[in-house]
Amino acid sequence: YGLGRVGGVTTGAAGTWYHVALTCMSTNLAFFINGSVDDSSTTPPLTLVDKPFRIGGEAKDVGTPDRNWDGLLDECRISAVARSDDWLANAYENQRAGSGYCRIEADPLGSLVIIR
Repeated sequence: YGLGRVGGVTTGAAGTWYHVALTCMSTNLAFFINGSVDDSSTTPPLTLVDKPFRIGGEAKDVGTPDRNWDGLLDECRISAVARSDDWLANAYENQRAGSGYCRIEADPLGSLVIIR
């Protein structure tokens, strides 16, 4: 698919973890950082293109340098459905360090796992 470009308006800090997501519903793109919409735009209807799919990089024209992500990517996911704002906010909260959103504990008898 050809999505064009969309990116956030937030400037990231080196050494800081961010939860980043992009959704596409019809012709509406939304870029999320840490569970909240950071930027949005519209795009022409999606079309199949004969080009490589890239996460964290962009191939430029011949003779110009590629633009590649200089950092770590973890848990990249592609879904057939656009996730809702609430779903993405919960995904961020579930993975944020120190959130206490979901905790897994061993049962004292060792027979169950308790999720709180």
